Amino acid sequence: MHSFSSLPDAENPEWASLIVDAEGNLYGTTPFGGQFGNGAVFKVTADGKETLLYSFTGKADGDLPVGGLVRDNADNFYGTTEFGGLGTGVVFELARGGVETVVYDFGSQGSGDGAVPIGALVRDSTGNFYGTTGNGGAFGFGTVFELAPDGMETTLHSFGGPPSDGSYGGGPTLLRDSSGNLYGSTYYGGAYDGNEQGSGYGTVFKVSASGVESVLLNFNGHGGGGYPLDGLAGGGSGNFYGTTGSGGSASCSEYPTGCGVLFSLNSNGRETVLHKFGESSADGRFPYAGVIQDSSGNLYGTTYDGGTDACGTVFKYTP
Repeated sequence: MHSFSSLPDAENPEWASLIVDAEGNLYGTTPFGGQFGNGAVFKVTADGKETLLYSFTGKADGDLPVGGLVRDNADNFYGTTEFGGLGTGVVFELARGGVETVVYDFGSQGSGDGAVPIGALVRDSTGNFYGTTGNGGAFGFGTVFELAPDGMETTLHSFGGPPSDGSYGGGPTLLRDSSGNLYGSTYYGGAYDGNEQGSGYGTVFKVSASGVESVLLNFNGHGGGGYPLDGLAGGGSGNFYGTTGSGGSASCSEYPTGCGVLFSLNSNGRETVLHKFGESSADGRFPYAGVIQDSSGNLYGTTYDGGTDACGTVFKYTP
């Protein structure tokens, strides 16, 4: 539909998922490219015509929009940038016509409000946004935050790091249930602290509507997987699904702890490893992205490596 080229086109759409409207137009972000080289918001029509809706300058308006977009009923877009603003990222609004407004500048309340947001936002029915940051907060390990429509930011939880809490929650997009509880994962932290960085293998967490956090799962870095880089899917039936970038099997080539797992997690915090990647030569390895689920319960995802040509796979996992 569109092949990205050099400046001033958008470049390197490496993280964010696309969103689509009723006419089949696609919208997304790239952390590089655009008129100034600091990232862009783009639109691709159903017949493949691309338009740059906004180019970031890398200054007060934000820099490196790594996360995806959310859209309201008035066709305004909202997202985050990893840097820019005061230096540690912003939440921005892009109105129809390409007018960008910084809704919140991280660091404006000091380091306790979080820093470096790289995941997409979640929006509730009253216009509040929810997201995560990879750094900052009370302990420097990242935050879960709420942003009201008037731009008031509240830190719902500051990650405490190992051994009792997760750390670096900046990547995953949160899930929000009908009761206002938020669910996500952290790349580091948790009870298992024996890895090479000494920072834990990651967690799955829940933050209640009142801001009380619970660690639902501590990844062990081996058979149960480790380092979940993306968020969760599911939740409607009480089970969550996700992937980890390592762990699972000692038979995965030169990687002694394994090449990642596909897992489910029930409401009681019990993990089931559904698949260990890389145990056959044709299988994928390193499922860095999460999964999506269809109405029949099938899960779909991608792997960074592996497959018959060792360049990654698209996989389906049936119930």
